Amino acid sequence: MPNFAWAILLAVSFAASRGFERIGDGASSAGDHGTALLFHLAALGLLISAIFCGWKFFSSHWRSIRRSGQTGELEQTVRVFQDSPQAPAEFDPDAALASYLAKQAKSAADN
Repeated sequence: MPNFAWAILLAVSFAASRGFERIGDGASSAGDHGTALLFHLAALGLLISAIFCGWKFFSSHWRSIRRSGQTGELEQTVRVFQDSPQAPAEFDPDAALASYLAKQAKSAADN
């Protein structure tokens, strides 16, 4: 079944579940507890089916992404960043920090 069909079934099941729950709430407030129980059980069944449809939708969507090779884009991005130039070997981070702090102290003294 296509991914969009699972999504449609998810939405329909959830909406129907909410509708049956409201009908059951109305029957409960009217004092008809047997009918309320019936509608609440139907709403629970539809909610469980909505959860199943959501699980099928997301799992089939994830599988289709993995099959299409779109995960290769992430691997290419990682390779680009791995191949990026590194800081020169003669770079001294302590000297850079000392220079930065000296400039900050001079700026603070001027203000």
